[in-house]
Amino acid sequence: MTTPSNFQATGISVQVWKPSIDTVVPLYTPRGSVVSASLEDRIDSYGHEILADGGWWSASITMSLPVQETEDWFENGLNRHVEVYNPSFVLVWAGFVNQVTISAGTLTAVRGPLLDVTNRVVVVYTPILDATTAPPLEGSETVTALTTDATSRAAFGILEDVVSGGKLLDDGTTDDATQLRDVYIAENKDPQTSEDLDFSSGGTATVQLDLLGYVHRFSKWIYEDVTAATVQIDTKIGLVITADPNGMFSTDLSQIGTNAALTSRYENDNRMAWDVLGEEVSLGDVANNRYTLGVYSGQRVTYAATPTTATYQHDILDQSMRVETYGDAATVDPWDVLPARWMFLYSFLPGRGQPAALRSDPRFLFIESVRFSSPNAVQVSGQKFSRIPQMLARLSR
Repeated sequence: MTTPSNFQATGISVQVWKPSIDTVVPLYTPRGSVVSASLEDRIDSYGHEILADGGWWSASITMSLPVQETEDWFENGLNRHVEVYNPSFVLVWAGFVNQVTISAGTLTAVRGPLLDVTNRVVVVYTPILDATTAPPLEGSETVTALTTDATSRAAFGILEDVVSGGKLLDDGTTDDATQLRDVYIAENKDPQTSEDLDFSSGGTATVQLDLLGYVHRFSKWIYEDVTAATVQIDTKIGLVITADPNGMFSTDLSQIGTNAALTSRYENDNRMAWDVLGEEVSLGDVANNRYTLGVYSGQRVTYAATPTTATYQHDILDQSMRVETYGDAATVDPWDVLPARWMFLYSFLPGRGQPAALRSDPRFLFIESVRFSSPNAVQVSGQKFSRIPQMLARLSR
């Protein structure tokens, strides 16, 4: 009988797929074809982080494998879709492989990060129209046409970038901006690799997978909308999500909460979608209340005001270090704890009265980050938050 690993003993399970990418529709299906339906018995360590602003953010997996399997992960592992389930088969984290590190004998090799790949790019530059004058004659800021590498896009989906070229010669004979664009995509369309040899050691073959949540894919495509109009913030967030050029994110907007505060629909500055979303989220609502945004199951985006009631409670003096549901003290498993919720520290500062607002009481912690490490360790980080950042964001627009 094989002894279960510390990870496997918790009852958590892991599944891996190769995504299916249709560049014509377009449609990006993370669950394309199964690579492994039960990876957990191979795992030495696992951990994930979930953020209030971002959702399923990052994760890491290490495995001891035969050399042939480590090489398969090195060759084919980037962009694989990974799902992690709790013992009740509820999804607790999902994302894609951003970087693969293998060690075999004297070799340590790294492939990625995936998000350093660019397969669609523009160059923003100021054209030098005539370099023979003093000073040179310059034009207004210009953007090259997009160029795409079809092979890289078919393998990974669209990964866009905007290159700042500065001042470039564009006099009708020489077109430095187009040359820079074409060289840039040629050099960045494939994942980078690096290798190190250590002749003083030669351990067993291992694989380390660095994973990212799908929210990071918002940082790899440009969002533009030249419609001159004012819309509600929740409407604009929906417009950004449905503009996804990969067809990766769910178009189910039922988890986008209403926010009647108004914002400009117009976007024409070659900004990445994540920058646009981050700005809209930072505005809060008309009362300067904070909102958070995250990507969770099925690449569905959740956008909501911070809650006004607590979800969890914790006794800081309890040696079992449990997280409990607020009010009924039912145990919450460490892999099920989520951010963007309030936690009550009920043995801290006993005897204080209940405040009108949770953020006014130091016993209530707003969870910004949750870090889980197998088999059962959880770290919660939080802070008191103010309405001032939302107010300043709105006033500075």
